[in-house]
Amino acid sequence: MRLLVTAEAASSGEIRDAIVAYSATSTVGDLESVLQQLFGMRSPHADVADVIDLDARRGGGDRTGPGVFLGSRRLDPADTLASAGIRHGVVVGLGGPSRHREREPQGLVEVRVSSGRGAGRVHRLGIGTWTIGSASHCAIRVDGAPDVAARLEVDAQGRVVVTTDESARDLTLPIPERREPPTEPIVLQASVATRTKRRFRRRKPGLSALQQGRQIDPSAPLPLVRLDREPVTASVTWEPGAVLGVADVLFELGAVSAPDASLSPSANGPELDYNRPRGCTRRRARASSRCPPSRRSPTSRPSRW
Repeated sequence: MRLLVTAEAASSGEIRDAIVAYSATSTVGDLESVLQQLFGMRSPHADVADVIDLDARRGGGDRTGPGVFLGSRRLDPADTLASAGIRHGVVVGLGGPSRHREREPQGLVEVRVSSGRGAGRVHRLGIGTWTIGSASHCAIRVDGAPDVAARLEVDAQGRVVVTTDESARDLTLPIPERREPPTEPIVLQASVATRTKRRFRRRKPGLSALQQGRQIDPSAPLPLVRLDREPVTASVTWEPGAVLGVADVLFELGAVSAPDASLSPSANGPELDYNRPRGCTRRRARASSRCPPSRRSPTSRPSRW
C-alpha cells in the first residue's frame, strides 16, 4: 500500500512530497527516518527515490530524533501510522509543527482565480471591505497592478460591490498578442441572452440578434479593472457568473459550499474510504407469463329431435 505525505522541515521551511510504501506494522519512527533522509539530515542511501518502502528501512523508534508533528502534537515514534492519525495526503512537520496546519478558511463568498498568475487559488471573504492590488496588505495580491487597484465590499447577504481605486481608474492594459488578429467585434450581451428573451425581444429591421448585443472593439486597450470587459467607473454589483479582471488576472465569484464527501477512516490502514451513495435505479418490473387455455375440440349442436 502507498501513502502520499507532504513534510515540512521546521528548521529550513523546505517542503517535500514523498510516496511511501507502508504496511500495517509501519511506525512513525520508520517514517521519521525516511523523512530525515529526504531532507538530508542523514546520509541518504543509494535507493532513496520518490517511492520509499518503510518496511525495508525499519529502524525502530528513536525518541532522540527531531520528531514528527501532526498539527501541534508530536507523535510517538512507536505508534503505527494508523493509530497516530496519519492519513493519505496529510501534512506533517519534521522537527516542529508545520506552518500549513490552519483550519479551512471561513467566509460568505469565494473569489476564484480562473486565469492568470495563481490560477486555481480560492479566496474566501467575509463581511467587510477587501482590497485587490500588489501591496503586501492587500487581501488578494495581483502582480503588475497598483498598490490598491480595486475594493470589494461584502455585505451580510453575500452581495459583493466592486469599486475601482482612484489610482487605477484611468489605467489600461496593452492589447494581448494574438496569432491571428480578430476581424469582428466582441459581442457580450447576445451570448448571454436566453431563448425566451431572444424570442420576445423586439428586433430592429435589418439587424440580427447577434448584432443587437453589446459590442466591444477587440483592438481597443483593456481597462485595468473591468467587469465583463467593461471598465468599472463606479460602484458596481458583482453578479455570479460575471468575470472581474484586474491587470492580467481574471476572477470569478461563487458561493461557499461545505464539503459533502462521505469519508470514513479505513479499517485496513491509514487511508480514507469514500462512501459513494447508491444510485437511484428504477425498480425492475417482475416478468410474468401466462399460458393460454387449452383448446377444446368443437362439439356439434344438439339436435332438436
